[in-house]
Amino acid sequence: MQQNSETIVEMLSRYPFGEAPDPRSSRILVRLNRRFKAEEAEELRGKVEFHSKLHHPSLVTIVKAFQSNQARFFDIFFEYVPKGLRQCCQSMTRQQLQLLKNQLRDLCGYLIGMNIYPEVAEELIGVDSRGNAKLYLDVDFRVLKPKQNKGELVKVKYVEI
Repeated sequence: MQQNSETIVEMLSRYPFGEAPDPRSSRILVRLNRRFKAEEAEELRGKVEFHSKLHHPSLVTIVKAFQSNQARFFDIFFEYVPKGLRQCCQSMTRQQLQLLKNQLRDLCGYLIGMNIYPEVAEELIGVDSRGNAKLYLDVDFRVLKPKQNKGELVKVKYVEI
C-alpha cells in the first residue's frame, strides 16, 4: 500500500532540521511563516523567487511559497532535512566528513557565482537521508557587492569550511 500523504512541519526554530513527526509520509515539508513590513514586501518576494530558482544538490530548496492575502506573511515551504550536522557528525567517518566538506565547498562556489554571500555555520548545515550535506540559506540572504572579489571570497570560504 503506497502512501501519498504530505506532512507539513512547522519551522519552530531558525533551522529546518529535525526528526520526522510521521515517517510514513511520502513527502515532508518544513513551513516557515515569515512576517514582513509593508516596505519589505517587494524585496522579500524577489528574494523568495530568486531562492526558489536556485538548484544545487547541497542547498535546502524552497518547494513552494506564497504570500498570505489577509496579512503580511509569506508561507515558505522548504524540503525536509532529517538531521542537523551536530546530530550526526560524531558517528561519521573521516571520508564521510570530507565528502560533506567537498559538497559545501562546491555549493559555496555556486552561490558566489550567483552573487550570494554563502553563510556557512554549523547550525545551518544538515545531512539528508543519503548522508549528503544540505545548507539552509535563509530567504533574507546577503547579495554580494558588484565590486567584491569573488575569487578571494571562494578561497576564504574554502578555508573556513
